Amino acid sequence: MSAPDAFALSAEQRAVPPDAGMLQLTVNIAGQPDMARLRVAVDMLAARHTQLRARFGAVDGYRGLRQWIAPPAEAGETLSIHEAPQGCQLVLRLPALVADRRSMEILYRDLVRLYDGAALDEPLQYAEFVEWRRDIEQNEEAQAGRAYWAGAGRQPALRLAYRDGAAAGAGRAAQSRELSAPVAASLGRLAEAFGVPLVALLQAAWWALLARIQGHGTFSAGWQHDCRRDYAVMDDAVGVFEKILPLDIGLSLDEPFGDWLSRCAAMLEQHVEAQEFAPVAAPHGDAHFSAGFALGELPAGAQAGGASFACGPLPASADIFELALMVELDQAGAARRLSVRHAPCYGAAAASRLLEQLATLLAGLEVCAAQAISALPLVGVDEREALLALNGPAVRYGARTLPERIGDWARLTPGAPALQARDMQLDYAQLDERVNRLAHWLRAQGVGSESIVALALPRSGELVVALLAVMRAGGAYLPLEPEWPAARTEAILGDARPVLLLTPGEEGRRGGVRCVSLAAIAPQLQAWPATAPEQQPDATQAAYVLYTSGSTGAPKGVVVEHRHLLNYALAASEQLGLDGARRFALSSALAADLGNTALFGALLHGACLVVADAQDMQAPAAFARFIRDGRIDCLKIVPSHLDALLDEHDAALPATIVLGGEAAPRRLLQRIHALAPASRVFNHYGPTETTVGVMTHAPDLAAPLPAVLPLTRVLANCRVLVLDSHGALAATGSLGELHVGGAQLCRSYLNRPGALFVADPLLAGEKLYRTGDLARYLPDGGLELAGRADHQVKLRGFRVEPGEVEAALLALPGVRQAVVAPRGEDGGRHLVAWVVAHEGQQGQEEAWHAALRACLPEVMLPAAIVVLPQLPRLGNGKVDLRALPAPRPRQAPQLPRTGPVSALEWLLAYLMGEVLEQDAPGADEDFFALGGHSLLVIKLVGRIRKALQLEFAPGLVFDHATPAALARALSALEGEAGRLEQVAGLRRQLAGMTPEARAALRQGAPA
Repeated sequence: MSAPDAFALSAEQRAVPPDAGMLQLTVNIAGQPDMARLRVAVDMLAARHTQLRARFGAVDGYRGLRQWIAPPAEAGETLSIHEAPQGCQLVLRLPALVADRRSMEILYRDLVRLYDGAALDEPLQYAEFVEWRRDIEQNEEAQAGRAYWAGAGRQPALRLAYRDGAAAGAGRAAQSRELSAPVAASLGRLAEAFGVPLVALLQAAWWALLARIQGHGTFSAGWQHDCRRDYAVMDDAVGVFEKILPLDIGLSLDEPFGDWLSRCAAMLEQHVEAQEFAPVAAPHGDAHFSAGFALGELPAGAQAGGASFACGPLPASADIFELALMVELDQAGAARRLSVRHAPCYGAAAASRLLEQLATLLAGLEVCAAQAISALPLVGVDEREALLALNGPAVRYGARTLPERIGDWARLTPGAPALQARDMQLDYAQLDERVNRLAHWLRAQGVGSESIVALALPRSGELVVALLAVMRAGGAYLPLEPEWPAARTEAILGDARPVLLLTPGEEGRRGGVRCVSLAAIAPQLQAWPATAPEQQPDATQAAYVLYTSGSTGAPKGVVVEHRHLLNYALAASEQLGLDGARRFALSSALAADLGNTALFGALLHGACLVVADAQDMQAPAAFARFIRDGRIDCLKIVPSHLDALLDEHDAALPATIVLGGEAAPRRLLQRIHALAPASRVFNHYGPTETTVGVMTHAPDLAAPLPAVLPLTRVLANCRVLVLDSHGALAATGSLGELHVGGAQLCRSYLNRPGALFVADPLLAGEKLYRTGDLARYLPDGGLELAGRADHQVKLRGFRVEPGEVEAALLALPGVRQAVVAPRGEDGGRHLVAWVVAHEGQQGQEEAWHAALRACLPEVMLPAAIVVLPQLPRLGNGKVDLRALPAPRPRQAPQLPRTGPVSALEWLLAYLMGEVLEQDAPGADEDFFALGGHSLLVIKLVGRIRKALQLEFAPGLVFDHATPAALARALSALEGEAGRLEQVAGLRRQLAGMTPEARAALRQGAPA
């Protein structure tokens, strides 16, 4: 044979990634092959395809196909054979610049036929193809062909939610699955019925699946097409023919699959007609081609010349896609094997699940083609079993209620510490006695089964005793926050109609309810028995009622029974390992059920409940002292609140931290791990209607953390389902609404219909609660929350319905229209209101703020009110939330912006700007008018204390909200006149220095 030939590169070859490497064809020959005959066949193969003699200097060690077969010891050769007693193995290695996957199929087929002595027609040589392409690109149709592709592939890239952008690693992996003959036959019938090629049907199904998982059908993709399938003369040609044809996928999830199939087939046909003018594929790794499709063949085994030939695995198509489907056809042209090839950003579990979903989709298409794409079945038997396995295990906890179980400790460990607070310290015997005496008094006042007793008490030991007494008396406690506006408290009292309202000192009537002062009745309680009332509450009786924000404009009461609370306390203790903790912090308001984890977790296990008062939770230094002095080993807290309390170098954290009420940001988790690497952290989720929480996750803080923590475990006897818009199980990765059922599902709403409680589609006779939370199942197990189906938002652990705030705004004079929505992230999340005022009523923002403050809790107050001439609307008439303008920071009314007149004012303004993440305010600008709220006050106070070495109550900021006013208030507290001004002056001087000058000053400063 002559020396290797050199050929010009085609456009397809120029698109081959520089790191594409070598392709390998392995042929296993069993029996007694004739080695001389095999060598002749190889020589004929080399002579038949001149492309095999091409020479590429950029490919190390490749000099074209040799005439002879190299021995196995000679490494790096193009062709080698390994002889064995039962046959041999032939290995052919070619650069990606020489051949592609289908070329390797052709070479295998030709080798078998040449060995068998068949006479083969002369194939088209690759050099001829290159010349033909050059002529095509210069003819009169070229301009129109290039115009066809102008702008193609400009849609956004496909991004499935479980794609891990941080996943490292090179190369691709593949997951494969065989299609049964009946399914392959059904696909053939369906393609014939629609009059489309099978490849169009397969692509339409693949793109529909990806659209379902992504949540919408607009994305850019690529079709790795081989023109040899379109031209009979090219059928036996060897070379690089495959190229990427860009596809702009545009489908609606609501359209019938058959309609999409017809449009997809038409698009593919047009692409084929213009394929010679398609642009060269993007460089290797370009994420724009994140999704792809390719077609291949399954080479069959063959008998030739007394030997059996079998082709080993063929090389994959070019790794230009992050996620690609390869469909391999059998010799009859039927689809028989599916392979999903994926980059590291899509793990093996995700690819395997996608493959399973595609197989399920294809199996049902023949009978479901008329259905909407959103309704096509994707969840097969195996996936369904895996998703349902997430539900909690079935455990029998018995019927003895929590009040009974807590009372047991008075007999088992009477002297063990039970309750520690600023106002009391009780062991279990003392706690039991006080609870029993108050329970008897309550029963004498008419409290019994299903009675509601309201508790307007601050977080304290008295509050704990009172709620336990209400339950032991057979009633249900209703906690109210003393800080709530009177209008809200009276509205709740009017709806709940409790038989009593217990207060620290108020007597008389409030909202039509009799008020009783605990302080006033304390002397009377000694006359009542110290033993428990004879009749204990039944498991099906109400234990407590909690009011949550309501979308209709009024708060609604959630009724939780003793059996629900019992299951939560026991199941959560098992899953969170609470039985190992001995000192629990009660640090959250009980008007939301966040604090119930610590409250009942401690008393269930005979541990000590340590009550944090308001001051303990309002400043980082005070919080650290509380954790240390209280020897706290278990804390349940809202992530944004904890984040605000960790603004100290000497922060203290307990051994067990349970985060709930809102999403836990990755930055906070990293801070926790840096401060307390030995602490166990749990993410905890659940709406009030499902009794505190139903799902948990324990992240490994030492490992890389995802942007959003998953939820991986469901509490015992609880049921969690993500359902799609058709009420079916949502396919893994696709968005659906989270539904919760099981042993912790509350009774319903007090005095209201339970429209959100729906029939379980999978268990006849059971109910589910529609949480309104959007979620998706994850390929590796568990699920991930992904926002709300409505506009509800969690702020600092409280559930807030913007509709309730809107209703309050619309009730104000001058407001014609109003819309409220959340803005910001993590701890800075807040509400903003957009208002259309009546004619002549503009400029009333401050008056509206004051009116809202009189009827809404602080957490529900909008940080800003933006007055608009009209609300932007979508075509369907709904408010376009995305078009609402960002609010401008509100300045203090009628006061010009003034600079600081002292170093102390400068420092306070600087620190205010720092926590607000904006420029320092003027000396007379209001911290709260600029977006400040209670959690930012905690951060601000911590930084001021650190800078000035001065202890003061956070309430000082609320009363003196401008830098100037706060400077005057702090100066009045200093023991040494002028010290604060001197310290602030030094800080101001340091702030103006270069880093080197500051370091030099610190080194020269006296100790």
